[in-house]
Amino acid sequence: MAINQTAELVKQWAEFEQNHPNANIEDFCRYHLINTREKQNREGFLGGNIPPGRDQMLIKLMGRVTSMFLIFAEHDLKEIGIDQMLEFQYLNTIQNMKLPKKTEVINDSFTELSSGLLMIDRLKKKGWVLEHADKTDKRSKRLELSPAGIEVLYNCYMKLESICSIFFKDLPPDDVNLVVQLLTPIEIQHSKHWQKNRANGFKDMYAKGWGQI
Repeated sequence: MAINQTAELVKQWAEFEQNHPNANIEDFCRYHLINTREKQNREGFLGGNIPPGRDQMLIKLMGRVTSMFLIFAEHDLKEIGIDQMLEFQYLNTIQNMKLPKKTEVINDSFTELSSGLLMIDRLKKKGWVLEHADKTDKRSKRLELSPAGIEVLYNCYMKLESICSIFFKDLPPDDVNLVVQLLTPIEIQHSKHWQKNRANGFKDMYAKGWGQI
């Protein structure tokens, strides 16, 4: 049995190498893992029609998983006063950016300026965010969390950690690490350029070519 499995693995590697001459062993391992799991999971997909392209399938899965996660998260976070997930996102951003400007928080959260300013005012009224004058720019304000805001944020962390532990309990840690590794470069690339390109839409970005966005 072991010899047959080894021979089959060598055969698959040879086929992969022929179709992907610049790939390495790590690429083949990811390819083998993905295709094996796909055969097991494809029939169990409950999201309606399966999109024709792999990119569309990825987006659909990410969207459905995120939507389900947010349903549980927003329900549990209401117990500690969080009315919507964006409030947690703003608290988390303010805490980790260390006295950021309002515009820095808004841009990092992928929200419009008007909506972002309303969110910051809401968090200030709840007593979770404090506003300070910027010593180097009198036109700007710096933000930080109040002690109450820090307490709420860490309560959010505990809630979300519990949800994640249940939500992804059947996904092996190595798989989680692989997904993070694969998606992180995409997040970094588009996070840098989203504000510059959002006004013109994706059509303009596509026309410029990926290397120029």
